[in-house]
Amino acid sequence: MQMGGVPKVLIDIVRNLDPETFEPFIVTDLYQGELIDEIPGNIQVFSISHGRQEMSSLFPIRLVQLALRNLKVSIYRLFPILYRRKIDIIPDIEVAILHSSLREMLKSPFKNSRKVCWFHTDVKWHHTID
Repeated sequence: MQMGGVPKVLIDIVRNLDPETFEPFIVTDLYQGELIDEIPGNIQVFSISHGRQEMSSLFPIRLVQLALRNLKVSIYRLFPILYRRKIDIIPDIEVAILHSSLREMLKSPFKNSRKVCWFHTDVKWHHTID
């Protein structure tokens, strides 16, 4: 949830979803970033690992913590079934808010959910489109 246009759009979307109709939640690799505190309190956030703000200020310890965190995230990407242990809600719809997260979403252990990729760009700008 680093500062940027896509995370801001995500927060805006979940703020404006009707809570009577939808039960949105956010899944992120790391619980860090300037915008993490902007997520409304009624939205559940599932993350694989803690952010840098919760790590030691001592460099050698932080280095080990970063290595372990990267290993944990890599294991979750290799074995997406582990998300079932983390997420106690079965989604009806999954949205990849970044095109780079589409591949991970397609490997989702929630096979019956609808998959949507949010395309956050100006298609006229892309060099391969005439």
